[in-house]
Amino acid sequence: MNYKNLYLHNVAELMPVQDGEGMQLCRIPNALRLQLHEIAHDSALKTGSVEIRFHMKSDRVKLKFAVLNTKQLTGGHTVAEVYHGTFQENAPRILGTHVTEIEIERPKEMELMQMIAAKEQLRFPPDLVRVILPYESHIAFIGVEGETELPREGSMPERKMLLYGSSISSGASAVRPTGAYSMRTAEKLGVDLWSLSMAGAAMVDAEMADYIAQLSGWEFAFIELGINMIWDVKNGVPGSPDEFRKRVDYFISTIADAHPDKWIFVTDLFTYMGDVRNGEIGQQFRRIVEEKVMRMNRPKLIHIPGVQLLTKTSLLTYDIIHPSEEGLLEISNHLAEQISRYLTVTA
Repeated sequence: MNYKNLYLHNVAELMPVQDGEGMQLCRIPNALRLQLHEIAHDSALKTGSVEIRFHMKSDRVKLKFAVLNTKQLTGGHTVAEVYHGTFQENAPRILGTHVTEIEIERPKEMELMQMIAAKEQLRFPPDLVRVILPYESHIAFIGVEGETELPREGSMPERKMLLYGSSISSGASAVRPTGAYSMRTAEKLGVDLWSLSMAGAAMVDAEMADYIAQLSGWEFAFIELGINMIWDVKNGVPGSPDEFRKRVDYFISTIADAHPDKWIFVTDLFTYMGDVRNGEIGQQFRRIVEEKVMRMNRPKLIHIPGVQLLTKTSLLTYDIIHPSEEGLLEISNHLAEQISRYLTVTA
């Protein structure tokens, strides 16, 4: 989405907030957001994988933001990062409920950075500024000072990885936004990330399947299924394998039937607490995903077991659900390796 000579990456709609002073960033159309599971009403507004991208015409640009949901933050994720192409600035930026200004200056070593980018064929040129927003925050964009222009042709990767999944795919437990396995995987594969992950709300909704099915512009997709349906959130009891099976059947069929020419990679539950404590329901959920992919028998529909991506429970955080920083790194390493094998196959 383009807005005020800025490209808002992974943003589908803007909604006025704070008496019209700011515009809240929403990653999917608001009408769709309100059709999904009630937790998605919140998680679709979280800014995981959202970036503000632009070229600087003036030597200094100032962006203004405010965090709208500080009281609801479970992990205090208000860390933003500034990149010049793929070159990270030295220090992160912390956003607050007051209007926070992120001031960006043109790098002194731009010429050298451009030489490196050309030599190493980096996926973003260093004169493209990327302000990468926090995973868990609801962000209002307040305004911009200084002269900017939209990304020029060739400034962003044409190849895109579409992503759907839980908070794990959104970036939970990553210390910095780019620490998410999804962001790391996109970087390793040299593609752009289009994230539709719903933290706590990856309920395999039919409406989301219908939405993904009609989207174009992505080369391949990675879909994570299961962890948010394995518990009945309201009642605190195990989820229903039968309901999960019904939803998985519609979800995968709808997307795969709409895009038979595209690679679609599907995973089930990453390694989690159920693998060390009474994990039969987890195994049921995993079999449901695996068997659905097998039944469809499509050459470009690939099942990758979650336990092959995250191999040890010691790579989880203390909730024994979300991967640690090392766990996120392991997922990205294994996932990038597996996907790259298939992308080299001639269609």
